[in-house]
Amino acid sequence: MLPSARMAAPLYAHPYRVQRAEALLMCRFPLLPGLLAFGLALLPPAAGLASPSAPAASAAAPPVSALQLHEYPPADLSVDGFPVWLGADRKLDRVAVLVEGFDLFNRMDARGVMRMIAPVAVRLGALGFDALVVDFPDSHLAPDQLAPHLDRAIRAAAKAAGQPVAVVGLSAGGITARWALAAAEERGETLPVHTLLLLDSPNRGARLNPGLQAMVCRYGGDGEREALTCPAARALLACVPGEVQWKRIGPPGARRQVPVRCTPDSSGYAAFARRLQALNGNHGYPRGCRVVAVAQGSWQQAPADGCSSGTQERPELFRLWLPLGAGWVQKGDCADTAPGSLLPSKMAERFRVRFPLGIAGSYLRTVPTFVPTESALDAAAGEKPPFDTHYVRPDGLPPIAHDDVDPGALDFVVRTLVAAFPEQLREAR
Repeated sequence: MLPSARMAAPLYAHPYRVQRAEALLMCRFPLLPGLLAFGLALLPPAAGLASPSAPAASAAAPPVSALQLHEYPPADLSVDGFPVWLGADRKLDRVAVLVEGFDLFNRMDARGVMRMIAPVAVRLGALGFDALVVDFPDSHLAPDQLAPHLDRAIRAAAKAAGQPVAVVGLSAGGITARWALAAAEERGETLPVHTLLLLDSPNRGARLNPGLQAMVCRYGGDGEREALTCPAARALLACVPGEVQWKRIGPPGARRQVPVRCTPDSSGYAAFARRLQALNGNHGYPRGCRVVAVAQGSWQQAPADGCSSGTQERPELFRLWLPLGAGWVQKGDCADTAPGSLLPSKMAERFRVRFPLGIAGSYLRTVPTFVPTESALDAAAGEKPPFDTHYVRPDGLPPIAHDDVDPGALDFVVRTLVAAFPEQLREAR
C-alpha cells in the first residue's frame, strides 16, 4: 500500500503555543493510520528529538529511496483521460500501465505517482517504455470496486499502443490488477495484457498492529479514522481491532487511555480474499498473461532496530511517556517483526515526538513489518510462489521500507519488462 509522498510533510503544522501548563498537558494525540504517525499536536515533530532511551536511526540507508521527491515533468499526452509519459523514443508503443496503490488521503495525483517511482520510471523511460498512470479518483474503495476503472485504462492503453501492454501494480494496486484481469477473463472479455508485475503487493494482506490501529481510531481525526475503516483498508489489512480493553495512565490533567488488550479481527480481509480466490480456479490470478512478483523483504533478514535476533521475547513496538514519570509500552508480536518490508521511514519518523524539557513524547521503538515476504510472494518459506517468476531480497540483509527500492528488485523489474517486449528493445538495453 504505497503512501502518498505528500504524507511525509507534517499534517498538523500548528505554531507552537502554550498559554498555560494545562494547555500543554491536555494536548491531543493526532494519529495518522497509514503512516502510523502518532504524536502530540501542539508541537510539530522536531527532527532529532526523542527520549534519551530511543534507539538511533539505522546507519545503513537504502540505496534507492522512492519517497525522495524527484522533479518529474508533466505528462506528454492523455489517452482516454489517463496521463501518459512517453519513453525516450517518443513513440507510444511499449506501454506499462502503472496502477496506484492505497492513497491515505486521496491527495496524490498521477504526477505524484511518477515522482514516487522515479528510480524505476526514469530507467524504463530511457529504454523507450511509455508509462500510463492510473490514479484512482478514490483509492479508499475496495480493489473490486476500483477494477472497472483499471479495466478501462488497460483497454485504452492497448488500443493507443496497437499491442498488449504490461501492467505494474504498485503495492495494493497489484491486488486491484489481479481482480480486474481475473474478472475480465471469467466474463470472456480478456484484457490485452502480456505481463502482470506485482510490486510488493499484499497478496496475503498488509500488516498494521491492531493495538496501534485502536489508538488511531480513538484519538485520530475524522480523516484518519475514515482512512483506517474504509473499504480498501478492511479488504487489505490482514487484521483490524476487534474487542479492545482500555486503561487510563498518566497524572490528572494529562491522562490518556491506552489499549491493554486488543482482539484482532481478520473477518474483513478473509471475506475479501475468499471472493478474490473464487473469481476463478487459479486463486484469483489471471491465466492469460505472465504473472511476476517482487518482494521487498527477504526470507531471513538481519534484525531491525529494536529487535534481537533469535529471541522469542515480544518486541517493544511503541513507547509513550507522560509527565511525572508515567508511561506506556505497546508490545508487538511475531507478525510485527516477520521478514518483509517495513513501515516507510518517513512514517516511522512521525512517531518521534518530544515536548519541551522532555516532559512528554513518543517514539517507535521497533519499525514494524508492513508487507510480509510471504504476503508479497503468496507463499510461506519453503513453498513455491504461484508466479511465473519472482524476486525476493537476498537473505541476511537488513530490512528496508515498503516504499524504498531494493537495487536488485530494480534490475529485476527492468529485465522482466525488457524481456516481455520486442527484440529491438532488448538490443537497445
